[in-house]
Amino acid sequence: MQSTPFCGFCSLGKMITAKPGKTPIQVLHEYGMKTKNIPVYECERSDVQIHVPTFTFRVTVGDITCTGEGTSKKLAKHRAAEAAINILKANASIWNWLFIMAGDFLNIPFPRREDLLIRENILQFAG
Repeated sequence: MQSTPFCGFCSLGKMITAKPGKTPIQVLHEYGMKTKNIPVYECERSDVQIHVPTFTFRVTVGDITCTGEGTSKKLAKHRAAEAAINILKANASIWNWLFIMAGDFLNIPFPRREDLLIRENILQFAG
């Protein structure tokens, strides 16, 4: 169903704003559980120098792959998750724009917010 990515991206926005205390890793994991695309993290590099260790982590969520670098494994993993969230948020903006443009092009009235919420709830229970 084509509306699934749209609803999934909307859900990511809701997750980020509704749970401000969550880490990027937690938010990305919850999004992955909801969309059945569990994030997979891999340590790409760990240069452990005496004074300045550097770690690089890669995260893959669906067809999106991002990397993050930091002075600890935790920081590198967080930065990779943040990068993935930023791409997913950008994709959500694109989906929203396409949804609006398709409605204008096909002369379909843009649905009310209430209708979108009802449709998303129905899809959650159906999936």
